[in-house]
Amino acid sequence: MTSTGFDRRLAALGKPSVLIPLATSAGNEQEHNALHLQQADAAVALVKKVVTPEGLRASVGPILASPEQRRHTAQQARTLGRPDAADRLTEVLLSVAV
Repeated sequence: MTSTGFDRRLAALGKPSVLIPLATSAGNEQEHNALHLQQADAAVALVKKVVTPEGLRASVGPILASPEQRRHTAQQARTLGRPDAADRLTEVLLSVAV
């Protein structure tokens, strides 16, 4: 994840992803978000000790080898994504602005 909300944008697009959280992120929020997506089968999270060539190979291998696994991960990601988030936020802001 390289920017705020990047993991959520991937989820909204339904893209299978491998997330490597920045170890020095404030409050460890990147790891928390990556693990949340992984627990929902919506992504693979490589955290701390798993960030090795072997860990990457073991994590990415099943997704690369199985079209069904890619479809499942993509579907799970879509269920967590909010492609209409900007519209929803606009509605909330406009409702309290008047």
